[in-house]
Amino acid sequence: MKKIRTLLLNANFQPRAVIPVERAFALMFEDDDVGGGMGKVDVVLTARDVRTGEIPEGMQVWRSVHAEFPVPLVVALRRMRSPLFDLHNVPTGTPNLPALVKRDNGRCLYCLRTAEELEPWNHFTMDHIVPRWKFRQPRDAHRYENLALACLECNNRKGGRTPEEAGMTLHGIPLEPSRWELVAPDLLECQRVFVRWCREGGPIPEGLNVQAA
Repeated sequence: MKKIRTLLLNANFQPRAVIPVERAFALMFEDDDVGGGMGKVDVVLTARDVRTGEIPEGMQVWRSVHAEFPVPLVVALRRMRSPLFDLHNVPTGTPNLPALVKRDNGRCLYCLRTAEELEPWNHFTMDHIVPRWKFRQPRDAHRYENLALACLECNNRKGGRTPEEAGMTLHGIPLEPSRWELVAPDLLECQRVFVRWCREGGPIPEGLNVQAA
């Protein structure tokens, strides 16, 4: 399984960052800078709270000579930090190829092949769906809504035309991804389920024993 990382929430339960488990443990025991007691975070979800079988028993607890601590999967800051840095609010910035690979699930939006299915000479590129030459300001073409992940073969075939003009089908609707969508692949499925629960409300998902923070 992938390495466990900890989801850090703001005090309002909005996703803020994905941090190493070691950093999460440090935040649990660092003195709060406003004198509110030991620890800058409350533990919301631990590996022991997940009953889905996703995390092996041997990875659920960290042990020291004198104590043992359940591995924190989700922690929340005890006081509100600027929401401008919450993942769902931070602009994703200038489009780049790694972001497109994550947004489009690692598939060419024209031929739907993954990197493993491409020929050795082929590779992923950023395709401008409506060519740059059709814009008064070429920089206006370089935005997520006008970009598709495309293999080199499909990009060359399309050339300086729209998909319709090239007789090609664009699969999917390109949108600007939220920062959450870009970091979600770094999380375990149980953490992604937890965040969806936070955002959508409703009953606690089956298999999660969520603690009140």
